[in-house]
Amino acid sequence: MSAKKILLCGHTSFSARGLVAKLEAAGHTVVCFGRGPVARNGQVVTGPVDRIDENPHLEEPFDTLVNFLLLKDADVEANVDYVKALARFCDKRCVPHLIHISSISVYKSSPFTLTEESEVEEDPEKKGAYGSLKVATDTWLRQHPVPGTKLTLLRPGFILGEGLVDPIVGSGARLPSNHLLCLGNGSCEMPMFSRDLLHRTVERVLERFSRQGPEIFLLVNPRSPTRREFMQACCEEIGCGAGAIGLPVWLWRLAGAGGELVSRVIGQKQMKVYSKIDSICRYARFDSSRTQDLLGIDYGFDWREKLRSCFEFQDGPVVTPPGPAEGPSKTNIGRIVILGNGRIVKQRHLPSLAKLGLSQRVTRYDVRGYEEDGQRIHSIDTDPLPKEAAWIVATPGPVHQGAIGQLASVKGPVLIEKPLCYRSKELNDWLAFAENRIDPVLVCHNYRCKKNVRRMIDLLSRCNPGKLLSVSVLFQSPPVSQETAVWARDEVKARTLLMDYGLHFLDVACQFSGGPWDVKHVRHRRNVHGQTDWIHGAAASEDGCELTFDLRQGFLPRKARVEFVFQNYNAILGFFPDTFYVQMSPESFGHFGQAASDNMRETGWKVWEKLSGRLQDDSHQELFRGFLEAPSDSAVTVERLEPFYRMLMEIGDRVYGGKAGN
Repeated sequence: MSAKKILLCGHTSFSARGLVAKLEAAGHTVVCFGRGPVARNGQVVTGPVDRIDENPHLEEPFDTLVNFLLLKDADVEANVDYVKALARFCDKRCVPHLIHISSISVYKSSPFTLTEESEVEEDPEKKGAYGSLKVATDTWLRQHPVPGTKLTLLRPGFILGEGLVDPIVGSGARLPSNHLLCLGNGSCEMPMFSRDLLHRTVERVLERFSRQGPEIFLLVNPRSPTRREFMQACCEEIGCGAGAIGLPVWLWRLAGAGGELVSRVIGQKQMKVYSKIDSICRYARFDSSRTQDLLGIDYGFDWREKLRSCFEFQDGPVVTPPGPAEGPSKTNIGRIVILGNGRIVKQRHLPSLAKLGLSQRVTRYDVRGYEEDGQRIHSIDTDPLPKEAAWIVATPGPVHQGAIGQLASVKGPVLIEKPLCYRSKELNDWLAFAENRIDPVLVCHNYRCKKNVRRMIDLLSRCNPGKLLSVSVLFQSPPVSQETAVWARDEVKARTLLMDYGLHFLDVACQFSGGPWDVKHVRHRRNVHGQTDWIHGAAASEDGCELTFDLRQGFLPRKARVEFVFQNYNAILGFFPDTFYVQMSPESFGHFGQAASDNMRETGWKVWEKLSGRLQDDSHQELFRGFLEAPSDSAVTVERLEPFYRMLMEIGDRVYGGKAGN
């Protein structure tokens, strides 16, 4: 291929990005032109576009003019004036070849297969904002050929490439329900193309230039999706919505007829509402096989992968809940031993194990031996432990450490009630304990298994959230002085606000980052009783997530909220009651309604739980199921939680005093 002198108009446009480098790498000389004052800086020339033929910096000869420029912020008349100036430029400079980037939007909607030679629309008013500009410029160039200049029209489909601004524009709309509405006929083909293939096509057209023409090339992926499939992919790959929905074609046409009637009544016949609606309702598919054969290029590509690669920070977190979502327990562990017999055991552990059908396998130990409801409670100090079991450490937090020595010589997986520890030395002891065991050692962070958290994780797995940018925690509780656990009332000694009350919500907030956390700052306040009633702080993870938190205790009602800001959307978890909702579309009453409905439903379940005495919260049950069935796959092992607890230790030392090694 001989090197050519090329004038590239619109070099900064999305579809032209990167083309200059490719053309220059192929040996061509490229001069770029765009809007701005009359000036030249190296190979970039600017000036009024409708007087490009008069620009004093473009008097050199050119072999080819490649036009990507479209005045999207101007009307049809201004765009036609621009292509008229292009024609005058080609005529004055005797440019042999004009390559104009057109669009599939110029074709008339048809129930038949569209090819290069299919009938095009010539009335811009029958198209939308973008299509009308393409129709007007394409029509004028075809109807006013320049003597001695060959016209080549490239008609690409929807172009995918890095830096794409809005993938659903013109094809879908965001609804308050967080769904995407397919505009028009959802079964119609959504013709895909890639920027890389467009640039390759331009290079190939330059290579095979002949003066015979004009020529039209249709640039479409032969494996393009339907409009609804594409909208669904936008939800799954880049988190644009919770799912795609469509309306019947007859309903769109009815809406179009109503809009047409209104436009005529108000004297706006030129709006042609029905024809515009009709154009997106007709079924059509595209056949680019002739173009592919002529140019020798295969236009097939993985459009879903390309769609995802258009946007930055799309590698979102992958988190599997600690326990199976459903199905009976399949554990083969013969005995379950619980060390401790306090409130948490009676209110949560025993009912949860009963639901799993494991009550007969449970043996309980406490500080002293006694009878309770016909059951023998063994003494930790005097009664021997079995040699092998599944062990649940449910003693009060401050005495968890005693279990390390007691379990050192026995076998089986271990599950420790939260909090795992209060000091860095205690954390180191547990890490050493876990390192020396064949069976896994887990921590009972059951809030990861709550229904609202599982709902969020399910959505994250279906609709890519992208990178987690920040997360905030707001928690408040009634006074610590009302706590029924005696050991927790001494808030400073037990670090209750941080390590008992606020821990679950900080854990939920940090569950998507496995790396270390850098504590940026911490502030706290003590009340007249010497208790910590407010902790505020910020931290950052190694992978760039920013965490902020406010923990409070006092006369305010119990409430918790964790808000995740992902690259693609926001997810909000509420607790007391447990709720979840997501914001994928502009905030509206739909989001408030969703949150209110969730709140009412969960409040109703809580009331029913109190009245019936039946446990509705299955978070312990689900965590136990994972612990007993496949603990090695769990996300709550002591080793995996080390970065989280290191952060808690630092926050705790700053608020309550002490050194990292104590």
